[in-house]
Amino acid sequence: MIRSSVSPDQRNWEKKLDAEPLQKWVEEGFVTVEIEVSENLQSIENGLCQALAALSRHEKCNEKSCYGLIVYSPSLAPDLTPAINNINEIKAIVSYGALLERSQKPHLYYLAESGTKSTDNENVYRYPYVTSTSFILPTHKDFSSSAATVAHTR
Repeated sequence: MIRSSVSPDQRNWEKKLDAEPLQKWVEEGFVTVEIEVSENLQSIENGLCQALAALSRHEKCNEKSCYGLIVYSPSLAPDLTPAINNINEIKAIVSYGALLERSQKPHLYYLAESGTKSTDNENVYRYPYVTSTSFILPTHKDFSSSAATVAHTR
């Protein structure tokens, strides 16, 4: 999971009943790791490799495990697609926000706009009634419980 921290002025303190996406995945039995994009992150590929190394040490994973990547802030990692394409263990991508460069791996997009688009390797879900793709984050001011629920189940 790649995202930036939510700044205090973007937080929605009133809607805290929903769990953060990372917690929802854990509750469903997935082993997860979060990479926060910050000034300390040397490169996105390095961050991904460190995360995968940590996952491979988990008792439910091993060196032969395959992983999916959920990206909540793709604009913060412009070198994301080449990094993903270089890492064989990442088998699929889900991203909230801008369409990424063409990836060699299956990709699911969630966009805050109307329209349609899908290809053999990509599925695009559009949410015309949300104000940003941060609708998935319960502490963000643009959080939408109904849209977040639909996106999570997809």
